[in-house]
Amino acid sequence: MMNLTVEKAALGETCASNDSCTSALCAASTDGAQFCTQACNTAASDSCPDDFTCEAAGTSAFCVPDEGGGCGCQSTDPKDAAGALLVLALGALVTRRRKR
Repeated sequence: MMNLTVEKAALGETCASNDSCTSALCAASTDGAQFCTQACNTAASDSCPDDFTCEAAGTSAFCVPDEGGGCGCQSTDPKDAAGALLVLALGALVTRRRKR
């Protein structure tokens, strides 16, 4: 019998579903790329690890890779950034609901 070890993806790594992530939360960026994230508190400067920023999305907040982090949700236009966060939040909710 073969012993298999399945490791879950860490924060910021590519994922296909919530089950893929150690945090159990897979989000989608505006370009369709999916990455593992975690809930955070925008009032706490240490609620996300280094190289991640806590971004509000509706009534929730999520750790998002800093610029150059590969999430594809970067924008120089504040209006585009708000839309990207909305898509991120919706992607996370849809992915989370699919799990149930």
